[in-house]
Amino acid sequence: GYLCISPMMLPRIYGDGIEGTIGTDHQTAAAFNAMGGQHYPCTVEAIHVDRRHKVVTTPAYMLADSVFQAAKGIDALVVEVLALCE
Repeated sequence: GYLCISPMMLPRIYGDGIEGTIGTDHQTAAAFNAMGGQHYPCTVEAIHVDRRHKVVTTPAYMLADSVFQAAKGIDALVVEVLALCE
């Protein structure tokens, strides 16, 4: 599971075609895509799951106005990461 700005590392770690989200910032999304990733815009409460690579991402503090808002996406990320481990 990767949250906030950390999904920007994914194209360097997993290579071309890795899916992820950093939220809705167009410049950061364009940089993610330019490195070989496939960016999916998400709200702060949402997650994106790349089932092929077993990677889960959420924007967290890239979009959150409060810790409570970020917690919704982070909690969903943790649940999905644990599900992928089964």
